[in-house]
Amino acid sequence: MPAPARTPDAIALRDGEFTLTYRDLAAARDRIATELDHARIPRGTLVGLHLEPGWLTVTSILALRKHGCPYLPLHPGRPLHHHRPLLHRTGIRHLLTTTDDHLTVHHLP
Repeated sequence: MPAPARTPDAIALRDGEFTLTYRDLAAARDRIATELDHARIPRGTLVGLHLEPGWLTVTSILALRKHGCPYLPLHPGRPLHHHRPLLHRTGIRHLLTTTDDHLTVHHLP
């Protein structure tokens, strides 16, 4: 039995003072995966990640894996317009960013 199933209340992720248990991490991953469904992001679609390092990035990656989507991390310290040529070349039409510590799904033209 894997550790998360044996010890769901153990710390799975620590980001500074913020911690998530395995149970919390799975719930957050599932919420984001549901958001991807609601945003109508097809499984297998390459998704861009323009997120600062931290718990939300880790959770988003887990959600994308659960949803069956590969992802391309983009340098969060650079403005989004800097990445436009790369987004265009790779055909990325969906992008995850944060606004006020909330995940936002963008649909690109």
